[in-house]
Amino acid sequence: MIIAYLAILAFYGWLMISRRLTATIAIPLCAISIALLAMFPMLTGAGPLAYGNAILTQVLQPGISLLANWVFAVILGAVIAAQLRISGAAERLVRYTAEYAGEDRFRLGLSMLVIIAVLFTTLGGLGAVILVASICLPVLFSLGIERRVAGGIFLLGLSLGGALNPTNWQGYQQILTGEQIPESLRLELTDVIRFGVVMALLFLLVSIAYLLRTLSSRRDGLRNLGGLLLVISVCGLAAWGIASSVTATGIFLGTLHYLLATLLLILIGLMLLRLVLIPFTANPLAWTGRTDNWLAAASLLLPILLLLWSAAIKAVYEFRTRDIAVDALPPAPINVDILAALTLGIIFCALSTVTRRGKALNQLMQALFEGVQMAAPAVILLIGIGILLKATRLEAVTAVFEPLFAALPVSSPFAFVLTFFLLSPLALYRGPLNLYGMGITIMGILTGAGVLHGSLIMAAFFSVGMLQGVCDPTNTHNVWIANFCKVPVNELTRLLFPWVSIIVLLGLIAGAVMFRADFPSLTGLPGL
Repeated sequence: MIIAYLAILAFYGWLMISRRLTATIAIPLCAISIALLAMFPMLTGAGPLAYGNAILTQVLQPGISLLANWVFAVILGAVIAAQLRISGAAERLVRYTAEYAGEDRFRLGLSMLVIIAVLFTTLGGLGAVILVASICLPVLFSLGIERRVAGGIFLLGLSLGGALNPTNWQGYQQILTGEQIPESLRLELTDVIRFGVVMALLFLLVSIAYLLRTLSSRRDGLRNLGGLLLVISVCGLAAWGIASSVTATGIFLGTLHYLLATLLLILIGLMLLRLVLIPFTANPLAWTGRTDNWLAAASLLLPILLLLWSAAIKAVYEFRTRDIAVDALPPAPINVDILAALTLGIIFCALSTVTRRGKALNQLMQALFEGVQMAAPAVILLIGIGILLKATRLEAVTAVFEPLFAALPVSSPFAFVLTFFLLSPLALYRGPLNLYGMGITIMGILTGAGVLHGSLIMAAFFSVGMLQGVCDPTNTHNVWIANFCKVPVNELTRLLFPWVSIIVLLGLIAGAVMFRADFPSLTGLPGL
């Protein structure tokens, strides 16, 4: 039976790799094929009607709505992207960044990397890539930066922002908290946020090293490298000091909570000030009279700040109540979920683009319609992914694959890092570790069979996903960037593969350290 399932996966994987069928069509067809095979005994036992009804009620119907929260997160993120396009805030932000960077190649490359990452903490989809790349890449070309290097900077910035994108956090959190997963193995949203932040920091450090290697002269590169190593050393010592002292940990968590709260209050205060000043603004070019003002661009950061603030509050709560019995725990603190954070981001952006001309409501309605249209391809793909998840979590499927997956050497931190690092190239070409390809099948079986804790599955696919996001030649954004830069798409893959492999390795090590307590060899949880 396992050979038949593997044949189905290999067939549809080949169709996607060879571009004979898009993932949007191949994934649901693969799900239906798996369901038909898994439930085939019902055809001979209960009859065709019961067989068809089981596929409908156990796979198709629940699969369509399985990832509903992820779907809504994609739509809300697309609405914010449309708001920034309509207001012109994204374009103005990029141009101001380029002017500030001046003519120094390294400083321009670093500034562009950071601003692209900031934009894609909320933006997503090929439309947003075209919008931002059409502005950023010509600026990089203008200083004589090699086209393939400029394309690499954009792809690195794109995936760096993706590590902090709440829409991506929502996807991992929803996949790994399904009803089929034992409660002791489910993933917490705070774990996704913590790992996403750590992953982004590691990604940034390696990206800076890439810029030093490709944009700096030998002398400047050594000087900048020395500064980078100093920053890494200071951050490492600070992290060690905080982690080694209970008192330092409490102070750090409390400071982080108040810092995030202060930033949020500043943004809200500036918004209220702007609304108050609008009636008194005669100059349409003043920051209170422009739709492309910097406050509108700050709406990109609002959802992330809200989620980080909520996670910080929870961390402080758990730290202060760690010695209190469960029955005596005080009420839980406030919790902001991803959909609420994105919705507040839309409202913030709408208010920040209000002018005396009174077109704010029309622009908001236009952004809502455009956002839904922009998100449509991703929504259709997520529906197929949800159906495939339900199919791979069928008991007949997990029973066949559980012995195979249980034999994987991932029960200890070292084996976990080594195994997933060696298998990481399988994330390319819609392979078995590509979350938007056959990877969803692997994740569905791992979660359905309870082979690994949700935090470790998230850390593995999050890390390996960086290779897919930056280097996969089958990505539509990779193909578009390569065509815009007039270089072969595989050349970008060859240029960036070694750098992103370092990011993958560092991410796996970070995941193994952060979630060490969740390894099967250290927990003794049943079913592992």
